[in-house]
Amino acid sequence: MEKTIEVLVSNDSPSYSSESLVVVGGGKYKIVAENGNCYSHLKVYKYTHNGIDQIACEYDIPNYNSVNYIWDDDKRMKGNTHNILAAEKYILKID
Repeated sequence: MEKTIEVLVSNDSPSYSSESLVVVGGGKYKIVAENGNCYSHLKVYKYTHNGIDQIACEYDIPNYNSVNYIWDDDKRMKGNTHNILAAEKYILKID
């Protein structure tokens, strides 16, 4: 049976996009893609009984692409979306 993701909450902006999701039959996760002056980050967190723990960053996730803050808003949003989808694929492999 192929694993599927159910998105619980998402938030999108050019500088910060996030998604809280559950792998059906698995764990709950949060993905954060953010960019600004001189940085671009992608982080994956897992919800636990004790709170939330970071389990991966952009260096761990295949197909991560850095998002430049000087790009126009549309291109930054597309970059964030690309990175969130890459993180979803990562989560499906490790869950």
